[in-house]
Amino acid sequence: MNKNFIFQSVVLTLAFISLTAYLVFIKINQPKSSVVSPQTRNQITPTKSPAESQVIDPGQTIPDYAYPIGTKVFNNTPNGSDRLIIISIDNPFDIDVNAKLTQNIPPGLIVGDSSGGVIDKDVLTWQFFMPKKTFREIRIMVFFSNNFPSQGVTLKGAILNYSNLTGSDTYTAKDVLVTK
Repeated sequence: MNKNFIFQSVVLTLAFISLTAYLVFIKINQPKSSVVSPQTRNQITPTKSPAESQVIDPGQTIPDYAYPIGTKVFNNTPNGSDRLIIISIDNPFDIDVNAKLTQNIPPGLIVGDSSGGVIDKDVLTWQFFMPKKTFREIRIMVFFSNNFPSQGVTLKGAILNYSNLTGSDTYTAKDVLVTK
């Protein structure tokens, strides 16, 4: 046999073993529960412009939300016909991930600003990169349509999919009621 072939085979085998060990190490060290302590949380307040989406550094305080994704609705103007929807997401892992976020918009609501999300029929979609242990808010401005029901509409929970080279996980926020 050729010595180069044997050498290449050994190198590839060692590289494969190293990669497998690294992936197993990452999977073992992923958190099983929230990495954010209750002491670092506070209430979301709509102080920024409706279209703003931001990444918050790990050292900053983050809002109170259902881990790792949550949705809150704010009456943006008293007695107004607009609402601010804030979707809060957290990457609690020690690795960077790609994120895909989808939010269905029910009949009765019109999207005024999607914070850069792509609108296809009644679904908003965002795709972005999230560094390890970071937090992000997506802010959506919606308005009531003429046929908005008096009892309000249920905004189904946003769906968050994280993926990287080792696999993917999907999380769903709780449904929230949007009322006048």
